[in-house]
Amino acid sequence: NYVVNENESILTSTDSYMLVQAYLPSDFAPSGFNGKTKDINGLDVDGKFPNVGAVIPTCEPKHSYKYSIRELINICNFMLKHENGLCSENKLTNRIDFNGAYINVKFLKNVLNVLSMFSLYVTVEVTDSESPVIFKIKGSKTFGIVMPALKYDVDNVYDSPYAKVEYTIDEAIELMD
Repeated sequence: NYVVNENESILTSTDSYMLVQAYLPSDFAPSGFNGKTKDINGLDVDGKFPNVGAVIPTCEPKHSYKYSIRELINICNFMLKHENGLCSENKLTNRIDFNGAYINVKFLKNVLNVLSMFSLYVTVEVTDSESPVIFKIKGSKTFGIVMPALKYDVDNVYDSPYAKVEYTIDEAIELMD
């Protein structure tokens, strides 16, 4: 979705698991895009989509962390390749555990790749385990959101006894060493 204001173009992109809203110079998008929502093929979509305000938590975050975007992307790259011990039928993408909000590393990497065009650092805000995790750029209105996943219950019959899907940042860094 594009919105062109006097001083900025607002580009919002989502797939319902993740969302990025970028604030860019006003001449970034052609004026013909103003207020338009496009699908992946560039065709107009009827209606106002996405409803960004509906997914942003309105209460104060319980946890807030500042990270290097490059460090988080490196962790994501490692975790995308890391074997988690799940049987082939249950193959899940590993997740980063932000205080009980389990974020798929593939979605996290996609959001971080966009945000890396705006900053070297990101502030991660966690409200609770069920609300979207917000990734903010200091001094900018540009942000990303990733919807958390439910905790995976290891299947004691099919999965490896060492199966693990959710990792804290510290656990992921330890695995990388």
